[in-house]
Amino acid sequence: ELRKRELRNRIENLKQEQWRENVRAWRDSQDLLREARGLNRALNDLRLRLEGLKDYFRSER
Repeated sequence: ELRKRELRNRIENLKQEQWRENVRAWRDSQDLLREARGLNRALNDLRLRLEGLKDYFRSER
């Protein structure tokens, strides 16, 4: 009986640890997605600025 209880406790602890790891992985993936969106916005902003500079220098001629 004691052995069964110990095994159940170990299994329960492993399940809790797995849940925590899953939550951590989900949070990390959400952080990476947010960062990727921010980088994408920054890249698009740079592209627009570059196009604006190209247009500016074309009109200077």
